[in-house]
Amino acid sequence: MTTASLSDEVKVEDWQFYDVRSAPVLRWLRQTEPVFHYKPLDFWILNKYDDVRFASRTPELFSVEQGVLINDARFGRNVALDFFDPDGELVSVQDPPRHGEIRRAIAPAFTPNAIGALEDSLRAKTRELFDAVPRGQAFDFVHSFARIIPTIVVCQLVGVPPEEIDVEQIIFWGDEMPKVGAALSQEELAEAASNLDDLKVFLLDLFDRRRANPGVDLMSILGRAQLDGKAVTRANVLTLAELTLLAGIDTTRNTMSATMWSLAQHPSQLAKLVADPSLVKGTIEEVLRWVTPVPGFMRNAKQDIEMRGRTIKKGQYVFLHYFAANRDEDYWSDPDTFDITRATETGVLSFGYGQHACIGAALARLEVRVMLETFLARFSSVELAGTPKRVESPLQHGWHSLPLIMR
Repeated sequence: MTTASLSDEVKVEDWQFYDVRSAPVLRWLRQTEPVFHYKPLDFWILNKYDDVRFASRTPELFSVEQGVLINDARFGRNVALDFFDPDGELVSVQDPPRHGEIRRAIAPAFTPNAIGALEDSLRAKTRELFDAVPRGQAFDFVHSFARIIPTIVVCQLVGVPPEEIDVEQIIFWGDEMPKVGAALSQEELAEAASNLDDLKVFLLDLFDRRRANPGVDLMSILGRAQLDGKAVTRANVLTLAELTLLAGIDTTRNTMSATMWSLAQHPSQLAKLVADPSLVKGTIEEVLRWVTPVPGFMRNAKQDIEMRGRTIKKGQYVFLHYFAANRDEDYWSDPDTFDITRATETGVLSFGYGQHACIGAALARLEVRVMLETFLARFSSVELAGTPKRVESPLQHGWHSLPLIMR
């Protein structure tokens, strides 16, 4: 391909771009246009691992306050704010020091001990769902497993009593929130935001009940926490709980689906995993790298910035392209090959980096690890049983349906 035709293939606002078949374009970006001006929406794309990490850890240069989504660049405003209480502070669009102050309020819910306390019930539910898989027959992995486990786990983390977890209702809300990053009209985005009104009522009622009868869950922690020397406001409780609940569903669901999809595509790699279950950790990291369930997030330049001979102007949006950076040849040899035996010392960027790294990354990894360990105890092969249906959003590299056969 010519340079012009490769440039035309860069379509980061198109969900179909986030596909392993885009590897040649990603390689061209890293090697020829590491800091690429995306003319259709007039923003910059950082495609190298070092550059993405640099931007992630320098909020004095690259701010989140103008939004972190491609839609924010499309519409010139922070679209995510429409989905949350207007009086709440959305932690994902707060720069330091406010970001750290808010994050510390919820941190006790994500300690190793807090996450570990969820493991027994996670394993029990995972075993139950895999026991129901029809061996040798086609089933939809997303519908039967990947959408259920993260929903139940994050509900428990937030503090929803097990008997009150309405999986279908929570999934409905969980599917509305990611629309904030989809290529929708402003009217469609407003409709999706309004579909979360009942979730807000649900969460505030839950908060009041957990404050009266506290435990160790997120709502109980928020009931005891302080911000600015005072109790956390109800608006902030609502914003933090809503973000935790919804963010904890789709990313993990997509990582689980990506794991089974990748193994189905690579039977030789699955055979290695079956022969050596100690490769589970490496498998998870390789899936996160190779697929990259969250392809990237935006920043906004707080001043003119020179990078690799290009000038990013103050106020321009900058896309931190995790999908490209996770295949950087400077860090991974033969990066377009799926290889579960890779060394894992180089951290993947799939959960972000720096102060905005996903606070729930350890929980997501635990859920996928338990899934793989349980799968390996029951099955030795997985294959596609039809055409998967992708999630049509550049915010997610995931699947609505994934027909599989396990044996």
